[in-house]
Amino acid sequence: MESKKGIVLKILAFALAVALLVGLVFGVAYAYKTREAVGTVASNPIRTNEFVFILKTVRSTLEQSMLAPTATKAERDSFWSSVVEGKKVKEMAENIALDEAKKIKIQLIKAKANNIELTKEEKAKNQKEVDETIQKLGGEASERIRNIYGVSISEYKKIREEMSLVKKYADFERAKLEITDQEIEEFYNKNYENQDIVTVRHILLSTIDNKQQQLPDDQVNEAKNLANELMDRVKNGEDFAQLVRDNTADIPSRDTKGQYTFRKGQFVPEFEAWAFNSKPGDIGVVKSDYGFHVMVKPTFDELKEEIKERVLDEKYAVMLDEWAKISIYNIKVNEKALQNARHIVEE
Repeated sequence: MESKKGIVLKILAFALAVALLVGLVFGVAYAYKTREAVGTVASNPIRTNEFVFILKTVRSTLEQSMLAPTATKAERDSFWSSVVEGKKVKEMAENIALDEAKKIKIQLIKAKANNIELTKEEKAKNQKEVDETIQKLGGEASERIRNIYGVSISEYKKIREEMSLVKKYADFERAKLEITDQEIEEFYNKNYENQDIVTVRHILLSTIDNKQQQLPDDQVNEAKNLANELMDRVKNGEDFAQLVRDNTADIPSRDTKGQYTFRKGQFVPEFEAWAFNSKPGDIGVVKSDYGFHVMVKPTFDELKEEIKERVLDEKYAVMLDEWAKISIYNIKVNEKALQNARHIVEE
């Protein structure tokens, strides 16, 4: 049986890769103002503020993966003080965060060595995406960005641009990699569809209000009727991704086709029962405490391109691990700054 530590690391692997590559970390890289560096990688500083957010990302990912959404503060504290294979989970998270910070610096160093820079068009695209984010936040954009990220709007734009360079370098290396259909199928069987893990897509028609109270019966019936209508439209071949964007109350999944890949025990029972008992290609409607879910079990062919990207991510991660073993990239840690970072995270 796989150890708990192994499960923890596997859960983190993909989630962190996505978070770091799309710019979440550098989106808040200057959240804590300090000139001290937690350490250096080949003379490139890992600022304390950068490390703090990476560590927060690791901790958040672990909590979301290993604890129930309703976990109390006492339960979270107990989780962080628990010991896995002789080491506190809190210490494991810190070690993972240091490793991730080092890998980010390695990629920036290699991007420069390969003369990889953002084009004017790429900078403009990045600028547009940031502007759209700011526009969505409305008149409180400056305050909200500072509250969430701890930076001004101009700093936020600059940081996002730098992270785009990291992603461009990763794409440069991934383009050199080759994968086979067998590798894709094996990855699917291991990570998308087996007795312990499953992938489904859903559209949520909510039957609760902002205070988590049940809506009146007439509105519940409207949600039920719409769910059945959407199910029929899906069966008739309409674009599920567009139906998700237009209808779902599950906001975080609007840009991911309503898709979740998860282990048993992470979702409400009705949702999980359908997900694990259905077959690829099945479509249905499920009622839970949150509302009506229009459910779809994607087939292997529907997931193939996504899986290919996951396999490339995994191979690239192996490359990063190998680079991280090279002595010139060893972190020189500043214990005083590291202690300061720990203090900030615990506040």
